[in-house]
Amino acid sequence: MSAFEKEYADFIGTRHCIGVGNGLDALRLIMKAWIDMGVMKEGDEVIVPANTYIATILAISDNRLKPVLVEPEIKTYNLDISHIERKITNRTRAVMVVHLYGQACWSEQLEELAGRYNLKIIEDNAQAAGAVVSMEQGARSMEHGAWSIRRGADKWGMEHGASAGGRTSGARSIRRGADKWGMEHGASAGGRTSGARSKGHGAGEHLPA
Repeated sequence: MSAFEKEYADFIGTRHCIGVGNGLDALRLIMKAWIDMGVMKEGDEVIVPANTYIATILAISDNRLKPVLVEPEIKTYNLDISHIERKITNRTRAVMVVHLYGQACWSEQLEELAGRYNLKIIEDNAQAAGAVVSMEQGARSMEHGAWSIRRGADKWGMEHGASAGGRTSGARSIRRGADKWGMEHGASAGGRTSGARSKGHGAGEHLPA
């Protein structure tokens, strides 16, 4: 597992990768890590595409957070970034984008909104392993991302997961959660030492104690 985590982190260009049970667990652990760090609390809102698979929603609701649905863009069926701002409230803490059919849901507008409203960006990468945005592997400005490692996940769901991100503090928190829950497969990554503990990552990897 440690060899996989290192190789996958290298592949997607991030510092940390944490193996967990599946893509849903990867997303759950991202949210849990942020709650543990005080970034989110029960009742806070996460913006998410309305047409996503149920696992994306469950990762939010299982942490007692509120999913806020945004309609997709008709040409790609990815979340319509132009509709995000009208859904932002004083309880909004994050945007979870879902990259469908190998198409990356990313834009400068998304990054600008996240910066202006101090929102985290989470990626559900179950269908976008290796997707490139502006010549970079699958969205570089994310806080966390969750990958599905199971072959055929784009058709059948997430059996093995991977999560990636940039901060060490976030990654450590995700790993603690993964160890506690006994999850064995998946990946989470993060690039920054502070983020790998609890924010700035995707779900999936294991950090040393």
